[in-house]
Amino acid sequence: MTVIIKNQQDLEKFNDELRKALEAGQRIELDYAYNGQKRTLEQNKKSWAMYKDLAAGMPWNNQLITKEQWKAILTAGFAYENMPEHEWKMNWQPAISGNFMVFTGDSTRDMAKNYFAAFVEYIYAFAAESPDFYWSITSEQIFKDYGIIVE
Repeated sequence: MTVIIKNQQDLEKFNDELRKALEAGQRIELDYAYNGQKRTLEQNKKSWAMYKDLAAGMPWNNQLITKEQWKAILTAGFAYENMPEHEWKMNWQPAISGNFMVFTGDSTRDMAKNYFAAFVEYIYAFAAESPDFYWSITSEQIFKDYGIIVE
């Protein structure tokens, strides 16, 4: 079971459930994750500059793909390599027409700042494996302006 605590009311409800379980003699195991502060707008701007560069100059499966497609592929790859399997949100769903499948997956919107910083490093590492790929001046300037923000 996953419990998300966003406010005091959620915390009190969860605390009541824990107390009831303990009073009933149940064993409780908790896997705690603190997501911290969400990624910043600067980090988001940086990532979109990177997706744009990849879309302009890095073929995937022998073809250039859109920045939105790069975001989906990189986000899924990062989640696969860095999250426990039970936390994956990635899967295939049939399209409304039923004629093809659509990949749905994790979102960068809810990533914590430090996790998003690791995601940007993941993108750099991925691109570094291609000797013919170069980052644009825009992407490099955003990196110089904002860097990888970790607090």
